[in-house]
Amino acid sequence: MLKTRQPQSISRIMKNNNLQQKSMRISQLNSLLQSILKQHNIIDCRIGNVKNGRLILEVPAAMWKMRIQFMQNEILRILRSKEPSIIQMKIIVNPRLATNTQKIKQINIKSIKKTYLMPKDIAKAFLLLAENADPTLKKALRSLAQYAQK
Repeated sequence: MLKTRQPQSISRIMKNNNLQQKSMRISQLNSLLQSILKQHNIIDCRIGNVKNGRLILEVPAAMWKMRIQFMQNEILRILRSKEPSIIQMKIIVNPRLATNTQKIKQINIKSIKKTYLMPKDIAKAFLLLAENADPTLKKALRSLAQYAQK
């Protein structure tokens, strides 16, 4: 025979399970983790759970998992300063964390260095040097000088 339970209020459930405290603790650890990962240009990772001294870190791809495994001791040391009960860290791949391609394109565009035009006086200096240079160097210097004209 099935046993039915009486409905309970949400506040009572939250008091019993300490969900609010746990979510605040995970949120604080996650913000600390984001500051660590931001220094290493690692994006879209998060703390999935902290249970029985085990931190579960979710990453969007296996590439990030490998990279974070190399940094695991450093990350654990910093997170333990905030939460000493963390004993170990497990890294799992969660493809749902992967960002859309537009965000990736924006990051790639920012990382590409802009090319600047060469000043005309530099181009003239290359042409002057090319006059008295051997043929191979002359060709290279003239080629460099042409960038100012584009």
